[in-house]
Amino acid sequence: MTSRLAIDVMSGDYGSSVIIEGLVEAIRIYPEPFIVHLCGNKEKIRTDLKNAGIEEKDYGEKFVLEHCTDVIDSHDSPAKAWKKKSNSSIVKCIVLQDEGVVDASMSAGDTGMLMGAAIFILGRLKGIGRPALAAFLPNAKKRSSLILDVGANLNCRPGHLVNFGLLGYRYIKKFLDMPYPKVALLNIGEEPYKGTKNIYEADKELKRSCSGYTGLIEG
Repeated sequence: MTSRLAIDVMSGDYGSSVIIEGLVEAIRIYPEPFIVHLCGNKEKIRTDLKNAGIEEKDYGEKFVLEHCTDVIDSHDSPAKAWKKKSNSSIVKCIVLQDEGVVDASMSAGDTGMLMGAAIFILGRLKGIGRPALAAFLPNAKKRSSLILDVGANLNCRPGHLVNFGLLGYRYIKKFLDMPYPKVALLNIGEEPYKGTKNIYEADKELKRSCSGYTGLIEG
């Protein structure tokens, strides 16, 4: 099955040319076929593709150019930019995902803008109060560990930590085909008397609500 991805090529620290160079390399070496919708300034994308060795006649079904005229900057509000600048590359990616045109969207842009647009356009799972950023970490076993949250939230209530555990559980179960994922709560020790009150309350709730929960784990 061919995957369909929307990629915001205008955001990130090093500009569109670096993102497109990496994308072209990925297409060449990745064994499974995928289609990319490139969101940004169409002329700039064409130039970057050409510099990366891809002529317009070679686009075929692999490259779909989605022209975006709006530009989000640091002065824009994450809660309003998705509506005020709906034709920006970062928002366009998420809209394409919401409309079912693509299977997933990616951006190296401002985290707050990305999370805000995702919340307002895609929404949240029922019962989930706050989203989280996730990252895979290698370990001594065959599979990597998924850790949530890695940068979106500074202060978390017990309910948020429980949400993160449930989100990680569902993600691993669905996308990595693991029927019984294990969930642990990161703490300064494995003992239940260590850690903050929030950790204590989250630990208690995860024991009740998450079937894969194994307890506290030390970093």
